[in-house]
Amino acid sequence: MDPGNDASLIVFFDLETTMPPDRTIIEFGAILVCPRKLVEKSCYSTLVRPDDLSVITPDFESKGITLDNVANAPSLVEIADRIFNLLHGRTWAGHNIEEFDWARIKEAFQKIGRQPPEPTCTIDTYPLLEETFGRRAGDMKLATLASYFELGEQRHRSLDDARMALQVFKNCGAVLFLESKFPEVVEIDAWFSPDDIYLPSINVSLTPFYCGKPKIQILHNDFRLKLHCARLNVHYEPRSSSPSTFVVDAPESLCGVLNWCHDQAYNLFKQSGSTSKWNDVITVYGRRDTVRLRMRRHKTEIIQLNRRTGAEQRMRASDDWELMRSLFDRGTCIDAFFLVDTYDHEEQAGIGLVAQKLVVYS
Repeated sequence: MDPGNDASLIVFFDLETTMPPDRTIIEFGAILVCPRKLVEKSCYSTLVRPDDLSVITPDFESKGITLDNVANAPSLVEIADRIFNLLHGRTWAGHNIEEFDWARIKEAFQKIGRQPPEPTCTIDTYPLLEETFGRRAGDMKLATLASYFELGEQRHRSLDDARMALQVFKNCGAVLFLESKFPEVVEIDAWFSPDDIYLPSINVSLTPFYCGKPKIQILHNDFRLKLHCARLNVHYEPRSSSPSTFVVDAPESLCGVLNWCHDQAYNLFKQSGSTSKWNDVITVYGRRDTVRLRMRRHKTEIIQLNRRTGAEQRMRASDDWELMRSLFDRGTCIDAFFLVDTYDHEEQAGIGLVAQKLVVYS
């Protein structure tokens, strides 16, 4: 089948235009992409001769677009059928196409008395990635995203930018897949004190998880929320039935962050349809706010630090209750580095604090 006749293919496209207020199209570029493989099947690009050649300023020469090139290019009337057949009835994709490119296509076709092409749906990578990938790459412009992924400089030529939009889309998708399925692989090693957390920068959302089961995700500036609390006192040591968990006194700043997360997460939990019992993350024992830290067997790093000599002993968390109890006895002072995550299993749900590293002072 001729790729140009396959309506299932996604069309990534981009326009180059003159400056406001006219925004005249002077270049069109598009690639047809297989949605199952995300590979390019065919492409088309052309300069477009405007009615008024005076709109082609010397600024365009830095992009390789000269007045002579444009003067010898076809007009939109001459290529309207080709562009219409490429775009109409397909899924459109590109960066900021809903706000910019689509509007220019409509204006240009209406100006020559033609019915504009219409998509079956659109994949605008600008709002899509802003929502899912976040602003970790900066201002979300195509050039900024390309720099973030080390794809080279944006050339501001239509075909090149369409291909760059596809590459950015694939790279973001791959990173988001890793973060959802293998979060430990792409974890950012940045720990924040609760005192340094700006609460509105915490985003709690309901996202698909394994087998379509929803999971409540807690992010801080688009990354998983990781906290560091110094000089916490152990309130209850590990029990024989649960050697990997223990309870510590929670300072006011930590309670503030966790209460913020709890309120948002609980509201989403009620919408999720789960039948589990929701547990509070903060528990009051004898007028003291406390939280439970959970160690990961063979993964949580434990550093036992002798205050007098400065000697260190390193180990990993284990199921050895006697050892864990001796380390985290009541009143012991620790530094804790932990991930704020959610859980929903065995009819129990809530926010869990998963210890990544613990410094035990002896």
